[in-house]
Amino acid sequence: MPDSLQKNLILLRLIVGGLGERKTPKWWESNFSSKTSEPFLTPVFPRSTRLAQYHALCAAAIIPHDHFIGVGKTYHLFRLPEELEQGLHETLIHQLGQPGELDLGDNGALETVLESLTERPPKNAEGPTCVGTHTDLFKPDIWRHVGGLYLAAFSAGIKTFPYFKEDP
Repeated sequence: MPDSLQKNLILLRLIVGGLGERKTPKWWESNFSSKTSEPFLTPVFPRSTRLAQYHALCAAAIIPHDHFIGVGKTYHLFRLPEELEQGLHETLIHQLGQPGELDLGDNGALETVLESLTERPPKNAEGPTCVGTHTDLFKPDIWRHVGGLYLAAFSAGIKTFPYFKEDP
């Protein structure tokens, strides 16, 4: 997977995770994108607080995605094939601490960055929405569409759960 796509997926996870925690209605009950999570995580993970915050945010987002989509033969933004997850983890480790980190506590900034990463879908999609197959996971354009579905859902006050199914 290209490095730029990995960085965009990490950014997409952080943005959707942050907005999912704070939008009304909340998509899931966690608070890992807030400033208060850092003092909570730092004593346990002093050298990897941001990495712990990222993984906790993803773990919180997995629960409702899996609930609505199901587990097995499907993938979504927060549950990807193992080789992709490992690549994202390695990319995240290398970019931690670099300048220009995203402020997860600023909804306006998150929505602006999300808008720059996405394309608007033709209509809002509520609930589970199949967007492609396993092969499509490696296509940057499909992730722009996925980001657009999340952006449209956040704007409309609905919940969407884009997913990919196994190749036939």
